[in-house]
Amino acid sequence: MSDDLDRVGPVDHIARIPLPWRTASDYTECGKRIDGLAGRITTVDEVQARINRVGKHRASFTVCMTCWDTVTRLIRCCTSSTVVSRSATSTIGFPHSV
Repeated sequence: MSDDLDRVGPVDHIARIPLPWRTASDYTECGKRIDGLAGRITTVDEVQARINRVGKHRASFTVCMTCWDTVTRLIRCCTSSTVVSRSATSTIGFPHSV
């Protein structure tokens, strides 16, 4: 078994995917600042590799559930910045011109 699954304690958090207007990943997908989470930050690619290695159910126990929910939606479609940008802006609801 891998070391990352044998750890006991706080779960890992996933760094936000960089977008054109958000160049630095200062926050996690759940909104926490990365500064206070040293050694507990992971990426979408690392989570995908973890899912492939041990399965979705076991991998979910090692990641913050808010980060998990956000990222598993992105993994299902794509992690390209275009798709993520569309997903991030689709809920804004701009008014239609009359």
